[in-house]
Amino acid sequence: MAKDLLPLPSAWDLIAREVKPLGAEAVDLEAALHRVLAQNAVAERDLPPFHRATMDGYAIRSAEFTDGSRSFPDAGFLPAGGEPRDRVPAGAALRIMTGAGVPPELDAVIRIEDCVVEGGAVRFTCDPPRPFANIARRGEDLAKGAVVAAAGRRLRAMDLGALASCGVLRPRVARLPRVSILSTGDEVAEGEGPVSSFQIRDSNRYTLQAHLGAHWAIHGPRLERRADRRDDLLDYFQSQGDRDLVLTSGAVSAGDLDFIPDLAQAAGYRRVFHGVAIKPGKPVFFGLREDGGVLLALPGNPYAVQAACALFVDRVMAAFSGMMPEPWAAFALSGARTAKTPFDEFFPVTDTSEGRVQGVPWNGSGDVRALVSATGIARHPAGKKGLEAGEIIPVYRFDS
Repeated sequence: MAKDLLPLPSAWDLIAREVKPLGAEAVDLEAALHRVLAQNAVAERDLPPFHRATMDGYAIRSAEFTDGSRSFPDAGFLPAGGEPRDRVPAGAALRIMTGAGVPPELDAVIRIEDCVVEGGAVRFTCDPPRPFANIARRGEDLAKGAVVAAAGRRLRAMDLGALASCGVLRPRVARLPRVSILSTGDEVAEGEGPVSSFQIRDSNRYTLQAHLGAHWAIHGPRLERRADRRDDLLDYFQSQGDRDLVLTSGAVSAGDLDFIPDLAQAAGYRRVFHGVAIKPGKPVFFGLREDGGVLLALPGNPYAVQAACALFVDRVMAAFSGMMPEPWAAFALSGARTAKTPFDEFFPVTDTSEGRVQGVPWNGSGDVRALVSATGIARHPAGKKGLEAGEIIPVYRFDS
C-alpha cells in the first residue's frame, strides 16, 4: 500500500468529485438544527417590519425638541405590540416601550433615564436628539426578499431564530443519507456482554454515531458488528444496497484478516482510493456503488476513527449535502513539535490560557485517554520537519 498512498488533498478532491448530493426536502424548523440549507432562505417582509423603538422612553418629533422645547404634554402610552389609537398631537410626547412600533409622525425616542414626569407632562434632561434616535428603522436589518441564510449553510441554533423571524418555518434542506455503521474484529466485544482477557469493548460505533448526530443531525443509524469472517462480511456488504453511506472500522489494512477492501469490491463497490498519506488513518478505503452509495472503511484504532470523522466523514457529508467543507480554525502552537513521518500528521491538542493550543501526550492511535484530554486535532503538514512555537496551524475543534 505504501507506494500507492494518496496525498490528502487528492483524496479530498476525489470525495468532492465522486459523491453526489442527495436532493432536498422541507422540514419543520424544530427539526432543522444542523441540517444544510438546500436553497436560500429569504425574508418574507422587511425586518424590522416597522419603525421600532429600541428603548423605553418617550417618542417625539425631533424638530420640536430642536426648536427649544424641553417639556411636552403626555399623549398616552404605547406598549410593544400595540397600535396607536390617535395621531399624536403636535408638541406632545408618547410614552413608548421597547419593541413598540413608532407612529409615523414621530421620529425620535428619548430614553426613560432622560425623562422627568411632572403631572401630565414630561420634561427632558438630555440634549436634542438626532432624527431616528433610539429607533430601528423599517427594513434596516433585512429588506423583504433579502437572503437571511444562503444555500449550503449548516444551520445553527441562532440561524433557526433568524429563519423564524423571517417567516421561514419549513426550510428546504439537504436530504440526510441513510447510514449504516459496522464494527469488525474478533477482538471487539459488543455492548454489555462479557469481555475476554484478550478483547476490547467496541467504542468506534459510539464515536461515529455521536459525531453524525452532533454535527449532521443523523440519528438512529443501522448498527452491526461482524467477526473477521469472509462470508459474514461479504453478506454484510451485499445487504447494504439501501444505504447511502456505510461506515466501517477495522479490517481495512494489509493484514491476513483485513478483508474489507476486497470483499467490498466483490459486493459492487468500486475502489476510488485505498491508502492516504496521513497518520493516523493511513489505510482508509473509499468506495462507490453505481447508484452513488458510499463506503468509507476506516482503521480500527479509536483515535484514527476520531481523526477520520474530521478528515473524511465530514467531507462525505458535505458532498452529500451540497455544501463546501467548513474550514478549520487557525491557532498558534504553544510549543515546538517534530514530525515523526513524512505524511500529514494529526495530533491531539488542548487549549492554553494564552489562547494557543498545545499537544496532548498520547500513546498512538489506540490511546482513548488522549482523546478525552483533547479539545481538537491539529495538522502537521507533510514534508515539514518541525513546527515552531507560535506557528499558526489548522485545528479541527471537537466542539465545532
